[in-house]
Amino acid sequence: MMSVLIYIGVMILAYFIGNLSSARFIAKTFRHLKICKIGTGRPDTENIYKNVSKSLGILVGLLDFLKVYVFLALTDYLFSYFEITKKLATPSHIFIFGVMMILGHVFPLIHKFIGGRGIFHYIAVMAYFAFYPLVIVAVLIAVTLLIFKQLRFSQYMIVLLPPLVNLFFNSTKAIETRLILLALFMGVLNFIGSKQRGEL
Repeated sequence: MMSVLIYIGVMILAYFIGNLSSARFIAKTFRHLKICKIGTGRPDTENIYKNVSKSLGILVGLLDFLKVYVFLALTDYLFSYFEITKKLATPSHIFIFGVMMILGHVFPLIHKFIGGRGIFHYIAVMAYFAFYPLVIVAVLIAVTLLIFKQLRFSQYMIVLLPPLVNLFFNSTKAIETRLILLALFMGVLNFIGSKQRGEL
């Protein structure tokens, strides 16, 4: 019972850490700007990159990625270390924390549910559970960007392709299924986000 309560507590913590916007922090710290009054008004990497500074946009993306990846690695280690939570230290259980962080970023309670796209949060989850497939897709995307310069198409590629490439690698069926479902979910979120921004 105690392990279940701990798990639920960490899920809630993961959601609220996802609420913490790197874009808001960087815009305020380095440029004394309110991100909600710039460009699209969205607290995301793309808005910072396009409307504030390319270097700061890259920094925001990196911070978003590290926030999720480090949290997953740390919780995985701690859950494995303590006897009370060892049975919950499985890829499927840790995966849920990544999903909660994505939800926290896309629908942040502390910012009236106005968040970013969650792409770098998603990439971090994929990197943690399907590193080599993600690297392969990243190379394909780099080539696509160089040749066709299609950023939006590249975003859909990074969302949808890693779980499919992962099918050719050794992984558990449960994680394969979850990665595919997460990719579809992210595809829906990005479609909704694009509609809200008037991009479709």
